[in-house]
Amino acid sequence: METVRNRLMVAVFLFVAAFLLLSARMVGLGFSPVGQSGEHWTRGLPAYQAKRVDILDRNGVVLATNLETSSLYADPKKVQNPEAAVQSMFGYHEQGFTTWDLADHYGPAEDFIGEFRRRLAESQGEDALQGMQAFTKWVPSAGPMTLPIVRENVGLSLRRMGVEAIDLLQFHWWDYQDPAYLDALVHLSQLRDEGLIKHVALTNFDTERLERISAHGVTVVSNQVQYSLIDRRPEIQMVPFCLDHHVQLL
Repeated sequence: METVRNRLMVAVFLFVAAFLLLSARMVGLGFSPVGQSGEHWTRGLPAYQAKRVDILDRNGVVLATNLETSSLYADPKKVQNPEAAVQSMFGYHEQGFTTWDLADHYGPAEDFIGEFRRRLAESQGEDALQGMQAFTKWVPSAGPMTLPIVRENVGLSLRRMGVEAIDLLQFHWWDYQDPAYLDALVHLSQLRDEGLIKHVALTNFDTERLERISAHGVTVVSNQVQYSLIDRRPEIQMVPFCLDHHVQLL
């Protein structure tokens, strides 16, 4: 009986000691200066950095890889082989990728489309051009937007792309403090009515400016914005406005 009692007392003593030790440690962590508690726990331990591995298909072909960089983009101005670039467009076209998204400031992108259209018509006939379309963007610097200025810039894109009318012209404005974007859109609408532009649209305009544009009597068919599972800001105000005013979001 005495042995059982002694063992029980030892067990209780050990439990209390462990509890007090753990409590003291928790209190120490709670009152440690910011940034020190983690260092205390990890001091002396080897540092391991997780590394993303490549994703392969069943044949060992790399489907996705990790590239450590702050930005990744293609600069058309640095295309080393323009001939190969234009020729490769036929492969995409034959696979059903028949709509091209361009901009006046995407290097020679508009020129590539113009050359591709010329070769497509030569090899497959003029009717083949009806099976493709090209959108472009006009992104001018802030300043006066007269009809001659707008007409000159639209004409430049028409000549580079080799078309009589731009399928969709997406307009962007850098400085909202300069209201001349309203003048530019009025003139773009006039060129649309003349048949030089099939559809006038916007890119990266906010809801407040959309409201001003609509109140100014300008009709646009779409607004291309940043929208993803991560960035869903357009759902707050822009989506309701666009639904009410028949503006598509790209």
